Amino acid sequence: MPMHAAARKSMMFSMKKFRIFLSSVQSEFATERRLLAEYIRTDALLGRFFDIFLFEEAVARERQLADHAFQ
Repeated sequence: MPMHAAARKSMMFSMKKFRIFLSSVQSEFATERRLLAEYIRTDALLGRFFDIFLFEEAVARERQLADHAFQ
């Protein structure tokens, strides 16, 4: 029995995203990591299925929070 289009669409939007951890030695490929992360985040298809984790973004956010807390 074929699935209705609305059911397929609902199932697609309720799927959990896969996480991609982009990493390398900090100084190596920094530009490439940022470009790849931006591409995946902004691509209509890839952005639906993948979340990107860049270590340097997490460190930058933590620094901002710490700086704000100590002001």
